[in-house]
Amino acid sequence: PRGIKEHCFQISDKALAIGGGVLEAVMNWVSSQDDQPGKIMQLRSGLRLGVSEVVSIVGGGGKSTLMFRLADEIVAAGGKVVTTTTTRIFAAQTHIAPVHLVADHKGEFLNKLKETLKRYPHVLVTDSVNSGSDKAYGISGELVNDIVMDSTDSGLTVIVEADGSRMRSLKVP
Repeated sequence: PRGIKEHCFQISDKALAIGGGVLEAVMNWVSSQDDQPGKIMQLRSGLRLGVSEVVSIVGGGGKSTLMFRLADEIVAAGGKVVTTTTTRIFAAQTHIAPVHLVADHKGEFLNKLKETLKRYPHVLVTDSVNSGSDKAYGISGELVNDIVMDSTDSGLTVIVEADGSRMRSLKVP
């Protein structure tokens, strides 16, 4: 509610939904203003992420960069993370994560994902890779939900690149 002074010191849910490109720019600017050169602000802290979170990233640019940087921070803090997209990412980006799994039959895939997460703390999940368009296709929202539901109480964070910019520098909802 407006007019309550204490709320001026909290981050609203609406503010937490900010797009990747803007967030990346803000974080880089804040880091550049710090008295400790080279210190990198932790996105996890800024977004108040705990364990077993689901993060959807939208916006006109910087979504993949944000997704992978956030995943690196989660792993560095001892967590486990699945990164994925519901649209498309460049096929070359599938090599950023330590492991890339292509989703196939749901039941078998969820078991394969669980086993892979026992060995690797970060797994990228996509649908098939189209060599002609150089894109890895996204998974369905239903499969994202299945991954989340199948991992409750495991401490797994799921990060979803939730819309595509199609290489445009600006998007309007």
